[in-house]
Amino acid sequence: MKLSIFFYSSIFLLFLTSSCSSPKKAESPKKEVYSTYKPLPSQVVLHYRLDKKIIRDTFNNAIAEIFKESFSIPDYDVKINFYKTNDANIEIEGKSVLVNIPVGILVEKNTMLVDFKAKGVVELTFITKFEMDSLWNFTSKTDLSYYKWLEKPILKMGGLQIPIEPLSDVIISKSKAMIVESIDDAIIENFTIKSTIQKSIQVFKEPIQLDPENGGYLTLTPSVIKLTSLKNSKLHSSGKIVFDLQSLFSTNKPVIHPGLLKTPALRWVENVNDTTVLRLVTQINMLDINTLVRKNFDGKEFSSQGKSFTMSNILINCDYENIRFVTDIKGDANGTLILTGKPKYDKKSNTFKTENIDIAFKTKNKIHKAAAWIAEGFIRKELTKMMTFPLEEKLDEIQNDINTQLKDINQEYNMDLKADLYSITSEHFEMKPGAIETTIKASLKIEAYIKDLRKLGAPIQKK
Repeated sequence: MKLSIFFYSSIFLLFLTSSCSSPKKAESPKKEVYSTYKPLPSQVVLHYRLDKKIIRDTFNNAIAEIFKESFSIPDYDVKINFYKTNDANIEIEGKSVLVNIPVGILVEKNTMLVDFKAKGVVELTFITKFEMDSLWNFTSKTDLSYYKWLEKPILKMGGLQIPIEPLSDVIISKSKAMIVESIDDAIIENFTIKSTIQKSIQVFKEPIQLDPENGGYLTLTPSVIKLTSLKNSKLHSSGKIVFDLQSLFSTNKPVIHPGLLKTPALRWVENVNDTTVLRLVTQINMLDINTLVRKNFDGKEFSSQGKSFTMSNILINCDYENIRFVTDIKGDANGTLILTGKPKYDKKSNTFKTENIDIAFKTKNKIHKAAAWIAEGFIRKELTKMMTFPLEEKLDEIQNDINTQLKDINQEYNMDLKADLYSITSEHFEMKPGAIETTIKASLKIEAYIKDLRKLGAPIQKK
């Protein structure tokens, strides 16, 4: 569940840094426009493979105590002791678990004259069908579907050894109900899925501070969790987990409501897309952008044709249509530089850009056309470049950042988790007075090879 946090933070930090290093937006509002845009949810699809060894170990631990118990069958006045002669072999397909386990059986009957004992080994084949409802209530139903004798039971009485296989068959039939009930009880006791989910989901309650230095909070709200049935192969069992998430970015820390976060409903599905789609819905205030831009560009020098100026007192604002970038300059030109333009997202080039940029120069409360060495040539190109952000060029950088974060997760959880980033695009771009709203869509494939189930419930340790 924590995976989406890392991908969002990687994508967002690079987007915010680049876009905020460009001047942002314009002056007073011209008309009020009400947006009808409603973002689609994000969908994180985790392709997972479970090492069959950990499935066997988990299941064997769950049923270990069962075959240390004694059962009595009053009809025959006998006592039966079961004991494992080897670990169970486990196969999982869909919502069914096939268990083959060799079990030793000791049959004892005490009489006034003599004590009877018989020993044998039988291979029991159980089928456990499990189910979870939408509220994560886990149930299992086990049935003994087949058994065969590996060592037929022999009754030892004095110096005699008498085969008693027919009687032992009756004994297994009589004890079957007790065995399968004990298996179901052990499975439910050991597989505490509902409580684990309830605890794990609380990670989404706290907004994620993406950048402690520059601010920015990401809130992820899970609405539904979907599971596919397990598929069986020689070495692994595999399936998909799908998280439907609403995401919201804000520059100010959101209010945290008291109480526990509600556990999302569970749905079983058969057909799931292979691709994860993350939608980063951002609401960025100009006041916060100004703080970041001043930090990066206050004191920055531009030069061309042997002349230069340095920027200071930068101010950015926007309305519904335009952005305005205002900065004092000092050097070969002294005054206030004003850039105004119309930002847009160009779908074809997958680029945020600002068109029709007008550059004006203000001195002593008078606005002039900017000098040619500022308004044209190298400096104009540099200023225009500051207001251009090609998303495609950031793919490799974001992929490297994701790989770095996954390296820590893999080491912490003893797993092999990888994410291949396919594309980054914009689904929505909108300006309002003093704020920008945008939805960035990232498509990727997430795969995990899980080697240790016990570590998955623990939180990631901060380095």
